[in-house]
Amino acid sequence: MLRICICLFLLIAYAPVSLRAQHAALSSGSIRSWLDSTRSLPLAGGRRTAACYEMLWYDFRVARTATVEWMYGELIIPGGTVVPYSYYCLLSADGFYAGLQQKREGRQFIFSVWDAGGGKNNAAKMPADSQAVLLQAGHSVLLGRFGGEGSGVQTRWLFNWQTDSAYKLLTHLQCDTVAQTTTITLFFHDGQRWKMIAKVRRPHFISTTKGYASFLEDWSGRGDRRRRAVFYRQQWVRTTDGVWKQPAYAMVMNYTKKKVFNYGAVSCTDGGYFLVTGAGFTNFYAPDKTRLPYLGGGSPPVAVLPE
Repeated sequence: MLRICICLFLLIAYAPVSLRAQHAALSSGSIRSWLDSTRSLPLAGGRRTAACYEMLWYDFRVARTATVEWMYGELIIPGGTVVPYSYYCLLSADGFYAGLQQKREGRQFIFSVWDAGGGKNNAAKMPADSQAVLLQAGHSVLLGRFGGEGSGVQTRWLFNWQTDSAYKLLTHLQCDTVAQTTTITLFFHDGQRWKMIAKVRRPHFISTTKGYASFLEDWSGRGDRRRRAVFYRQQWVRTTDGVWKQPAYAMVMNYTKKKVFNYGAVSCTDGGYFLVTGAGFTNFYAPDKTRLPYLGGGSPPVAVLPE
């Protein structure tokens, strides 16, 4: 038995990090020390390559007879990890995405909704009756249309967000089965109340979503080698039957498809997940399709929903 125990200990201690990552966890208070412990990952010629798109897809175990009506989440961007061309998407589901962006100069909030069917890369060729329509926008929110990745409505709020601060987002999905549309409204909590960012109607679409995803993106298009990091926490959804739910787990999805283990994902013991990409790796490397358990708890986050 002793020999078996020693063998098991050696197997765990020296196992590839990809095998150990699935059961590792951190407290949010230890994130800084974990981030600082990342190691360089030398490649041929001394180069390092960043994972440009790292996603967490949350499984809320929503019943077949229900769909998600409200989505809630929080994010914290650690100081010392912000570089240009970074996008920290907190809420992403079928038809939209929302989060914080670091441009080359300046910071802003981005909320985009696709046209019907995802639209066309050439936005000018999208028929008017199939375009997403802005119904209402909050104070100082800018409106535009995007193309190149499909097409749709993009709203921007020039917001100088800060590192090491928690930001809360809430999304409301309202389906009209007669008109065959879904109206998506995004709210941001300013510390005192819910501020509406925008309300956008997506045509020819009835949402049947069961959850949402978060992702961390390098959109420089050049394979930036610098490190990016984010803490996504307190993931909740409220279904059409009025039940608040937290995820059972999150699935790691790496869309870079490079044979470089320079990104990490880990569950946090007080609810949420920490992501890091580029400029090295940690013992919490998680391969594509890894399932990380959700270790949170607590009460539903919003007592009174905004209108």
